Amino acid sequence: MKRKLFTPALLNQKAPASGREEVRDSGSHLILRRSTTARSFIVRTRIRGEAQPIRLTYPGAACVEELTDARKWAAEIIGQCRRGVDPRENVRARSKGKFETIAEDFLKLHASKLKSSEDIERVFHQELIPAFGKRQIQDITRADVARLLDRIASRTRTRKDGTVVTMEKRADRVLAYLRKFFHWYEGRDHEFRSPIVSGMARTKPTSRDRTLTDEEIRLIWDSSRAPLAIF
Repeated sequence: MKRKLFTPALLNQKAPASGREEVRDSGSHLILRRSTTARSFIVRTRIRGEAQPIRLTYPGAACVEELTDARKWAAEIIGQCRRGVDPRENVRARSKGKFETIAEDFLKLHASKLKSSEDIERVFHQELIPAFGKRQIQDITRADVARLLDRIASRTRTRKDGTVVTMEKRADRVLAYLRKFFHWYEGRDHEFRSPIVSGMARTKPTSRDRTLTDEEIRLIWDSSRAPLAIF
């Protein structure tokens, strides 16, 4: 297995054209596992006194923004294993609160009844579950959401006329669906509070060009009170 220091350039490299690749971080116990369909940070180690190795997957996204936290997570996992503690027990105990588990319930029980159900499901599987799927829902912070929105908004696409535009509107749609999801879950868990607040949108609301003048309002009011003509 290759051993390299995880840098932004390395983490942003494209996945291999086929198969799966693993690279070990020279600065920690992390391993980057990537393929054409997925990428994740993992740790592979042994619990003291046991011969069979175990593998755990970092609950966040395998990206530059998560690297510091992922390295701390890896150090904690290694420390537990060296003490003879099985870190998987904690994972099992918290599995019911995983974002991806609750998200699937939301899509099935609530979103499926909405007119925008197909788009909501697409956004969850393309953006939200890859980013937060393995995380505990109560551990997702406002900063986590903001970083995801920043990444989405900074993407670009080229229109047919050659104009390059960023994807702020896509980020706002993701935010709207995530807000709806968190609000739904608040109604099911009295201890949960959504990390989303007003002002997190990446675009400004569209405003009207102008408002009606007092004279225009008076004319509309007068016309609405005029008697109907009888023919």
